[in-house]
Amino acid sequence: MSLTAKRKTTGQSVVEIGISVFLLIVLSLIISNIFVISKAQAYNERICRDSILLAGKAALDGNDSAKVFKAATAGMENCGMGGFFIRRPEYTIFSDDITKDTTERVLKIQTKTKVLVPCPVLVFDAGLSTSPILEVKTTYTYKIKNPKPFKSEK
Repeated sequence: MSLTAKRKTTGQSVVEIGISVFLLIVLSLIISNIFVISKAQAYNERICRDSILLAGKAALDGNDSAKVFKAATAGMENCGMGGFFIRRPEYTIFSDDITKDTTERVLKIQTKTKVLVPCPVLVFDAGLSTSPILEVKTTYTYKIKNPKPFKSEK
């Protein structure tokens, strides 16, 4: 038996395994970014939708703008306090516009949620180069034709 016998070449080399592990790590980081951002978007959308539904119900009952806003903030009571990656939503826009002839009332609510992206290097957004926090915004508009007049306070 000679010392220069041929090696089997059917197995994987260390380079192939190294490349596979590197690609697997990059893929898992991309998936974690997508997961966290999509969860934040769904969370923000649910809170905004709940708030506009409660505000719309209060507006349909004929309440004034202050009571409508109070009803909208009740939608925020059901959300959690936020965590490490996904913060608590905040209101950025609340408007209750009533036309002068009182034939239409338009409610508009916008919420935003700040998201800490797990690996911001893999997200193609110019704003993430300075801070790893991404803002997710959702806007809902609710139009009421021929709304009830305001209830009088007793």
